[in-house]
Amino acid sequence: MQKSIAIAVASSGIAATSLPGSRTAHSTFKLPINLTKSETPPCNISKNSDQDQVLKRCQLIVWDECIMTHKGAFDALYKTLQDIKGCEAPMGGITLLFSGDFRQTLPVISKGTRADEVQVCLKSSPLWRHVRSLTVTINMRDRLLGDQTSAYFASDILKLCDGKVLFDADGELDVHPFATPVSSLAELADKVFPHLKDNYLNHTWLSERAVLDPTNVTVTKHNDQLSQSLPSAPFAYKYVDTMVDAN
Repeated sequence: MQKSIAIAVASSGIAATSLPGSRTAHSTFKLPINLTKSETPPCNISKNSDQDQVLKRCQLIVWDECIMTHKGAFDALYKTLQDIKGCEAPMGGITLLFSGDFRQTLPVISKGTRADEVQVCLKSSPLWRHVRSLTVTINMRDRLLGDQTSAYFASDILKLCDGKVLFDADGELDVHPFATPVSSLAELADKVFPHLKDNYLNHTWLSERAVLDPTNVTVTKHNDQLSQSLPSAPFAYKYVDTMVDAN
């Protein structure tokens, strides 16, 4: 039996936590930082490096949440794999399985319009003509685990995405069929992070739960609230989100 390599990555850090090694696409493929250039540079993978050797033996790449990634990332990987494999076939002959739903979040463009987001998504890339679309129709949690709750939730979410849920006379949507409403941030934190003081050092427990907030202001407020509830003293880690020289 031939031993080949398959690589699984995700576009977002949240999605990557469910993968072995928790690797994002940017980390695994050393994607360029600036993907908005007219001519996207290849990935920063050196010849004969560990990454180079792994990709030479790779036969399958699974890329989750691909729809939120700038099309320049796929162009960069396209060029890099052709060079590494010495093959002019798309992606150097490696099978690339994209996973995602275009009804979800498209690439985020700072101060951009919806048209700007559509212009840089995967479907707008010249590579899309090589893609064959397949549809997942069976809920495996329901099929394998008998989890009816997951089946009902998935069905309700699809109805919401397809615009099949009716609004009331005030033009508002009743969220009760899809969610469990809470009255405060404290109640939300208790539902998502029950017994936080006893479990906050358990990385596996933490990786299985998260709160998605709509604005950075709410994120800060929620993080401060959770930090203050921990028994140990909080510690601030500084980070840099801009570069003097992109190279």
